[in-house]
Amino acid sequence: MGFTSEFSVYLIGMIQYGAARTTVQTAVTTLLQERTDPSAQGRVFGLLGSIYSGCMPVGMAIFGPLADVIPLQGMIGCLGNPAGCRRGGDLIRPAVLKRDRFS
Repeated sequence: MGFTSEFSVYLIGMIQYGAARTTVQTAVTTLLQERTDPSAQGRVFGLLGSIYSGCMPVGMAIFGPLADVIPLQGMIGCLGNPAGCRRGGDLIRPAVLKRDRFS
């Protein structure tokens, strides 16, 4: 998304990202509800909410001033590509581990 100057392409990418993130967050929340002891669920979800709430101001404090120095399009491209490669590696890794384990 950082390498396009067309807003419509960026908007489509952000809509796809939003849909994917909602799907993942729903799965993670469901998994936490199923695997967490009922007596600890309040603490677990309280911590999760605190982390979500705390990361936004920290990100704004870091990337806000940085955006005054580096154009946003460049930041999205430079920071998004390594994150995407990492995610791709995470997706491939379980398949590699299964193949090695059953060989």
